[in-house]
Amino acid sequence: MTPLARRLRQCVDLTPAENAVVEDLQAVTMQVRRNREIVAEGRKYDELFVLIEGFAIRYRILRDGKRQVLSIVLPGDFIGFPGTFFERALYSIASLTDAVVARFPFVRLRGLFDTRIMRLWWTEFFTAYV
Repeated sequence: MTPLARRLRQCVDLTPAENAVVEDLQAVTMQVRRNREIVAEGRKYDELFVLIEGFAIRYRILRDGKRQVLSIVLPGDFIGFPGTFFERALYSIASLTDAVVARFPFVRLRGLFDTRIMRLWWTEFFTAYV
């Protein structure tokens, strides 16, 4: 079971069809070495990522050059959201360890907007960012 499916199952039992959609979203993965940026603040992104393995941080660079850590990213977390709704990414995300991320175009989420998965995702997003 993938980290995203495990996280969603903490909230609700996924149907086989929902589980297939979640698994499909995580089909294309890439390796990210330790201390490498996954998302760079100020860049345009049209895809989202899900952290599969490892740990990462969301951060911003302050005017004085210091780094402000906004949150820790754990396996199963979405990366790059809400930056896909804006002109440019609002913050950077870098791996703390060697990591594996799944990547998928943001437009692939259109098919999920009327499903329980999307409602769970929105619930998780708003509890994490608000």
